[in-house]
Amino acid sequence: MGRKQTGKREHFFFYLTCIIIVFDISVFSGCALNAKHKLMETQDLMTQGDYNLALEKDQQILKECPQIGDYALFHMGLILAHPDNPDKDYKNSLKYFKKLIEEFPGSNLRNDAQIWASLLNGVIKQQAEAIRLIEKINLLKSDNQIKDKKIDELQKNNQIKDKKAEELQQQIEKLKEIDLNIQIKKRSVNLK
Repeated sequence: MGRKQTGKREHFFFYLTCIIIVFDISVFSGCALNAKHKLMETQDLMTQGDYNLALEKDQQILKECPQIGDYALFHMGLILAHPDNPDKDYKNSLKYFKKLIEEFPGSNLRNDAQIWASLLNGVIKQQAEAIRLIEKINLLKSDNQIKDKKIDELQKNNQIKDKKAEELQQQIEKLKEIDLNIQIKKRSVNLK
């Protein structure tokens, strides 16, 4: 009698486990199918240029169906790195690709995410270098403007000094003429 109850109990747990597995499969496969449909929808939105709505839908997929979160993360990374996206953000795009790499090590998208992460790291470094060079150029332009003003001031001072030198030269010429006239008068007085 005890054996039969144990057998019934084993069958009960077996059937319960089967029901749970079937329930999980139906729930998760329904979630996956729904999420895959939404992923296709977000792809269409991105193609149409509605990047913000596509990003929102991908975030919703990530929350509702984390088992295909790698696809959502990958797509969010693509949206934020898309060259036509006016709100593109390479740093946040890189974060999504890194999150995919860390949280989904077995994902089929992992290698692609690593490539994108590497490319984005390069782009971010180039942007930082470009910003640094632009700042340096602006600083040099500012220095040049200051030096140009100084040159203008020095040129004006030189013009003023040249004018004074010319005036002094004219005065010297007048004084020489006066001196010459005085000497001529002295000679004429001495000759008489």
